[in-house]
Amino acid sequence: MASGGREKKNSDQSGSSSIWGILGGLAGGLALGGLAVYGATKLVEVLGADEAAGGKEEGAACKTKQIDSDDEDDSRSQQRESASSYSYQGNTNTAIYHGDASSLGIGTYSQNPNIRSCTSASNDHSTSTATEDIDRSAEAGDLVMPGNLSDQLNDYLENYVNISQDELQNALRLVALIEVQLRDALATTNLPLDQFIHTGSGYEGVQIIQPDNFDVHLPLRLNPALWELVNCADSSLHTAGYHLVKRIGWDTGQFGSSPWDRYLDGTYLSPQKLCKHLHGVLQFGLDGIENIQDCILSNNILSVFVQCSEFWSNEMKVNVIPLIKMGETSVCARAHPLVKSHNMEGLKNLWQHNFGNQESDVMKSFDEDGGCQKDCLKILRAMSLHDESFLHQVDPYVLKTVLFHLSCQEDFWERETLPERVIDMFMTLRGFLEQGRLPHYFKPSIDLFEDKTDTFKVNLLAYVQEICAPNRLCSLLEK
Repeated sequence: MASGGREKKNSDQSGSSSIWGILGGLAGGLALGGLAVYGATKLVEVLGADEAAGGKEEGAACKTKQIDSDDEDDSRSQQRESASSYSYQGNTNTAIYHGDASSLGIGTYSQNPNIRSCTSASNDHSTSTATEDIDRSAEAGDLVMPGNLSDQLNDYLENYVNISQDELQNALRLVALIEVQLRDALATTNLPLDQFIHTGSGYEGVQIIQPDNFDVHLPLRLNPALWELVNCADSSLHTAGYHLVKRIGWDTGQFGSSPWDRYLDGTYLSPQKLCKHLHGVLQFGLDGIENIQDCILSNNILSVFVQCSEFWSNEMKVNVIPLIKMGETSVCARAHPLVKSHNMEGLKNLWQHNFGNQESDVMKSFDEDGGCQKDCLKILRAMSLHDESFLHQVDPYVLKTVLFHLSCQEDFWERETLPERVIDMFMTLRGFLEQGRLPHYFKPSIDLFEDKTDTFKVNLLAYVQEICAPNRLCSLLEK
């Protein structure tokens, strides 16, 4: 089995449409631009003050405030003018922003003060979230959808984004065969493991372009008398959305009484130690098996690369992610983003709170009557995959969360509303960027923008504001 890293492959994507040439000049400039020179101190002050304000809102019941519609129209008009105020320098792909960064609304919670209540039910579990209502009514009357935008979006889906059912089913059958090999290799560890759980876009109907990336959770069985979860939001780490897995019960169970004790780091179960061991097991167990090329460990995710030329030209990646469920809480071994980017050793033992079951239930409820919710997500995800698009820096989970929030606010998702809903997706993302934070749909105290810099949020906001206009989006979709 060949070893070594894997580069992300975009060769099939890069030549599909001239849209990406248009995006290159705009997005590359924004990503490399000098927006950070704009009043950094002022941004920090605004963000700091509003973080405190945002903290007061977290966990609160949804509130509705009345606003003056004329003032709101004026405010939005000013934002649109300022968002368009940047220029490009020659062929350097460098954008210079002309205007006060604060006018973009970063960290200003008063920009969109309406709060609405959303309830999402999953099995016997009901979650109420406080969500910003991105008030689109003032602008809806100003938006005139180009007649060809609907045709362009459907053509984009049909000829570029969508995967045929035959191709997807072939891929799923191959994943099932790989899982058999994985189980055989993992059986040699004698660790108490449960059956794989399928998760992610490949099983939720939003896989795009080609079926080459699938996630499976590997559940670990822990004795609750010997282990407990520690919520890091309540600990000295103050890291919402993450837990520590702590060894307890030393009075009744000595070291070694749990098969997971070998992966302890102090008194905590180390996802790094566990995944390094499993990586070695899989490398040895899968070596020499036909079609399996490599097994890579990155961010505590075990990625198995499989050659699948009989179905399509590229390889497939199957990601194996250890999962622990204790009580009603599930955590997975996916590493905190700051562990790698900032080498923060204090976060290396964190396990990420996982909402896979709740997300799966919500995704199943989408488009039951032939709507366009999943297509909206697929369109934005496809745009984000290209290096020329500034959206490529946005995690797919952010786009998924934006869809969840928008679905809570918008009731009409018929196929013919696809152009309006795609624009609404960008406008909803814009609203959260104006806030300076994106609350997790199932746990609003978690901010999905927490690890993003002020410069990133300002750049992305300017880009999203620019493409919120239907005519601009239409031009980006031209081939």
